[in-house]
Amino acid sequence: MKRLTLCIVALVMAFSSFAANGGSIAGSKVKNGAKAPDFRFEIAPNTPKYLSSYKGKVVLLTFFAIWCPPCRKEIPQFSRELWPKYKDNPNFELILLGREHSWEALLDFKKKYEYDMNFVPDIDRSIFDKYASGQIPRNFLIGKDGKVLYQSQGFNLNEFKALMENIDKALK
Repeated sequence: MKRLTLCIVALVMAFSSFAANGGSIAGSKVKNGAKAPDFRFEIAPNTPKYLSSYKGKVVLLTFFAIWCPPCRKEIPQFSRELWPKYKDNPNFELILLGREHSWEALLDFKKKYEYDMNFVPDIDRSIFDKYASGQIPRNFLIGKDGKVLYQSQGFNLNEFKALMENIDKALK
């Protein structure tokens, strides 16, 4: 009974913290409902793109690192469930940003694990720094209007299911 009470108190505190932050999570620099910061990146080597060029689409930004244990659980889950479900949807884009990784490191990672998702380098953390101050993996779901709809950090299956539900809702 004592353990159940402690769990309930922890959940209430976590929800209160989330609500007090206006829908953002610890370390986040962007609140839900706010316009997602624009940035320039390379979708392929020497092929620049801007986040704002995806306006009208639902975009999932995922910040990760190859060495990060929770990231190494989340990326395979994306490959098994998320990417197969949404990759052919013309209204959805997945941008996997390798924090402090080069093209070479990301392409090696992709080849080693036979991922068919696209990875993008954030070599100097300049993109990550617009969105958060720490802790990965970190996801930002951006709606068709360019505003942040949902965000999460870390990885667990319940959070992953919530992310998928939010993507489904945003695509309707």
